[in-house]
Amino acid sequence: MKRILPLILALVAGMAQADSNSDYRAGSDFARQIQGQGTGSIQSFKPQESIPGYNANPDETKYYGGVTAGGDGGLKNDGTTEWATGSPVKPEKPSQSPS
Repeated sequence: MKRILPLILALVAGMAQADSNSDYRAGSDFARQIQGQGTGSIQSFKPQESIPGYNANPDETKYYGGVTAGGDGGLKNDGTTEWATGSPVKPEKPSQSPS
């Protein structure tokens, strides 16, 4: 029995290795088939067709000065002014006005 055990273990390990090789090959083939599909989806995406109210240049862009910019770009002043003088409810669209 002691002589057969190493032989059985070697056979089982060999089968596991062969199985993992075929799994790797199948995954690699699948990845090769779909390569570039995700990139193509992102490059052909048109947000204005998918996101309601999308605007490529919203008013809030004036507050962003870049990654290295300091300060708040006037956001604090504009927020304080709006808080002091603005309406508490400001509907985005006429259909959303409070009743």
